Amino acid sequence: MKILFVAEHLAGTDGWSRYSHDVIFAVKEQGHDVSCFVHSISPIPIRQMAVLDRPEKYLAGIFCSAKLAFKIVVEIVRNRPDVVHFLVEPYASALFFMPRLGVRYVETVHGTYAFIPRLFKKYSWLRAVANILWRGMFRKIDAIVAVSLYTRNYLIESVGLSLKERVVERCSVISNGVNIQNLITENRDRHIGRGKPKQILFVGAVKKRKGIIEGIEALGLYKKKYRADFIWNIAGSVDRDGLFYKILEQKIVECGLESNIRFLGRIDEKEKRRLFLQSDLYLMLPIMDSGAFEGFGLVYLEANMFGVPVVGSLKSGAEEAIKEGVSGFLVDPYNPLKGMERIADVLDRGIIDPGLCRKWAEEHDISRIADRLISLYAYKQK
Repeated sequence: MKILFVAEHLAGTDGWSRYSHDVIFAVKEQGHDVSCFVHSISPIPIRQMAVLDRPEKYLAGIFCSAKLAFKIVVEIVRNRPDVVHFLVEPYASALFFMPRLGVRYVETVHGTYAFIPRLFKKYSWLRAVANILWRGMFRKIDAIVAVSLYTRNYLIESVGLSLKERVVERCSVISNGVNIQNLITENRDRHIGRGKPKQILFVGAVKKRKGIIEGIEALGLYKKKYRADFIWNIAGSVDRDGLFYKILEQKIVECGLESNIRFLGRIDEKEKRRLFLQSDLYLMLPIMDSGAFEGFGLVYLEANMFGVPVVGSLKSGAEEAIKEGVSGFLVDPYNPLKGMERIADVLDRGIIDPGLCRKWAEEHDISRIADRLISLYAYKQK
């Protein structure tokens, strides 16, 4: 089978690109012919064509969407792919302008961008344009991959009655996966009970929806009750001049955590691996923020792959990324007392078995995800 993927880039340095990289390689390893339209080329052995703008250009961008549609049509005529799979939601806007051409069109929806018109203010002209563009796209799509049931339900609720039946029929849940070839089986440098500061980790962009404030509040109570010595390493892009960072600084002081939280900025894969190896807990308590939400939380599985227990949020895609009481715990992010107790369950009581964390990660091997995607590619819609 020949598949043309559409993704921003394949560097694996963020959620979109990690998913894109791993899916494309897993499909390729099963003997399929893969190529990819990208915004920027990564130094990996995949045929890539740098023909895209940034994803945000396509949210309500009629010209960019039409231009991309033309490029995809040219590629279809030249190389005859069986499937075009949009791995990053905004690029699927091109479908509005595309003819059928006997190719199966597939889109993955991750979270916030599942239904793009909701990102714009009601009654704005941008929302009106986006509605036309994206409702037209959903009328042409052959299959939709939702990375969680939470994301699927959000999409179905968002599209409205006119498209609901079509989306329900075409939308399948195929969760994110990890490459278990990277599975860590050696003993990590654990700090529980050794008198060393316990190591907590967060990896991702420092945004309100990632639940950083909620994590600070839970850790503030944890420190006060358990007199714990710990470091929360926050690794990811952060705007230190922005308002949200100022709010975080105030919250850190308020909770007495000035000596316990470190903002590391962007890190590479080598440093991320080192941080996972030294960590005792992965903490991320995502929330819904003006329509932005965590659709799954692949990083929970990445942590589990290293034997690191996790604490995440109820009423988010994390409910499907975390196996309660096995790979970690789920809490109400707005209940810091409960968050505090689950943090203590991991760090002080050692309730979660690292071996079971790894086993849970193995159940989400990317090769299994690729099997399901390939079956979806081959399915003939009635």
